[in-house]
Amino acid sequence: MSIVIVIIIIIVIIFYKNNLQNNLQNNLQKNNSCNLKQLFNHNNNHNNNHNNNHNSNCNINDVLIHTSNFCSNDLCTKLSIMINNASKKYENIWRFNSTTMSDVFVLGTPLSDVLNELVIPEYYFNQLARMPEVAEIYKLIDKEIISKFVDNIIVNTNMNTKILTGCDPYLIKKYPQYAKYSNKFMKYMIRIYRNANNLIHIDTNDSEIYDVDNNIKIYSMCVYLQMPTTGGELNIWPCTSLITAKSYNYIDLGNYNRPTVIKPIAGDLIIFDPSHPHSVSSSNSNNNSNNSSSNSNNNSSNNNSNNSGVRISIQTFILHDLQNNTLVMRA
Repeated sequence: MSIVIVIIIIIVIIFYKNNLQNNLQNNLQKNNSCNLKQLFNHNNNHNNNHNNNHNSNCNINDVLIHTSNFCSNDLCTKLSIMINNASKKYENIWRFNSTTMSDVFVLGTPLSDVLNELVIPEYYFNQLARMPEVAEIYKLIDKEIISKFVDNIIVNTNMNTKILTGCDPYLIKKYPQYAKYSNKFMKYMIRIYRNANNLIHIDTNDSEIYDVDNNIKIYSMCVYLQMPTTGGELNIWPCTSLITAKSYNYIDLGNYNRPTVIKPIAGDLIIFDPSHPHSVSSSNSNNNSNNSSSNSNNNSSNNNSNNSGVRISIQTFILHDLQNNTLVMRA
């Protein structure tokens, strides 16, 4: 009799596991903004400070993953010191075009400079070769942050999710002239806000590279290394259908609704849907910096008043190919 019970229990467990697997796979095929959350669901702390009075079909929590303590304080401090050092030599303002600038600096050259024909392709694809100090920073980030993120996805899903980093086969298909650089895309960019001006913008598929409507969902992932004491918050508005302006344009939402305001601390990881209008709150460059580690490292003179109030993050875009169950990470 006990053997029969054991067999029944085993059958129930197998049935339940297969049913759970099928449900996860079916959910993955739905084109909604919760897909990545089903893949990366480890220790997520969802921000609940959202405005319930907005006119939108999507709750902010449906487009947001907020994980605390993804990076240690020591790692954040070490990377911040290295970045502040390298920024003196390699920092550039992020440009929308030849005449319009954003409110963020980057350590290196963003892909948009190539697509907007502001630089020759080699200047983006081979940039680490001319920036040895930045290359060392990227090695550390690859080892301690990107690998951890990828491992979390693998551990927290039963599906065979293919993960590609530092490439973009969809863009190569659209622009075959970049095929020789297929594995030389930057995996992420280091963003530095010194005096953010609360530029409200969206990141969408203006170039029609990605089949967003059917197969591919775009996410923005940020890992925060250094935050000012005041300011530097991430603001996300809950509407998407109201916005028709192209990516990177100034957007005036007026008083239509209030954003969700998220105050990350160093070590946090945030993933959100960048088709929602978003901005970084203004910060005072004279404020104290790195509010996670209290600047305990006394061996560096770089966390001084010149760097106080600076917001430093690692940012990448995640392309989730629903049809082929693939994640592509590139910046």
